[in-house]
Amino acid sequence: MTMPSPAASPLVTLAAHGGPGNGGASPEFDRWAQHNLQPQRQAGYGLVWIKLPAGNISADQFRGSAKLLETYKLGVARIAILQDLVIPWTPFWRAKEIYLGLAALGLATPGATTCNPGITRSLTLADVLASEFADESDPEVLKVRIKISGCPNSCGQNPIADIGLYGNARKIGDHQAPYNQLMLAGEVSGNGVRFARHVVPIAAKRIPQALRAWLDVYLRKREVNESFRAWALRTPDSAIIDHLQ
Repeated sequence: MTMPSPAASPLVTLAAHGGPGNGGASPEFDRWAQHNLQPQRQAGYGLVWIKLPAGNISADQFRGSAKLLETYKLGVARIAILQDLVIPWTPFWRAKEIYLGLAALGLATPGATTCNPGITRSLTLADVLASEFADESDPEVLKVRIKISGCPNSCGQNPIADIGLYGNARKIGDHQAPYNQLMLAGEVSGNGVRFARHVVPIAAKRIPQALRAWLDVYLRKREVNESFRAWALRTPDSAIIDHLQ
């Protein structure tokens, strides 16, 4: 599974803009717009990202989304590679109305199960991490992409993530314990592809604690405007592992 899933570029806050559809400031709407609305190149329009936790959506939510598209003449919704729905050509002045419609369907989330060969429960881990970092506000932390696969098959695209995790197992005494292999600093960009490097296997139950520790260290030691990926690239594995002690 993949999380979080909005576009990588900074998103926008519209509540302060007023306008026919925005209906004044609202903290909930502000938060949703910051994480789920991305400006298009065409002035006055944006992409609405409908985040689907673990890629799940009910039949009623699908029908309700279709009705919302018809009501506001939004055209089409597309399925994104990150297992979300995307509505292009959304007029900014309609953003508040669309937000309220999605909220009524339970689809206005700002920002578990597994496949047959899965060794660890990737969807459960995605839910836990989403909850753990739900209140993050640092712009660079919000850009960090965490991709998770339950096994080494890389279905969750973990080799190209800022933080990649895939499930494996280690024998502890007479029992097998679920672990996740940590990978860091993967990237796909106009400059090409860089696969994330393998750093260290971590007990699955310690993943939230480990990621919190690394992000805290990044916030303390980063250079001005340095991204998490850039920090991870220049930080040796030994230093990263030391922060787990």
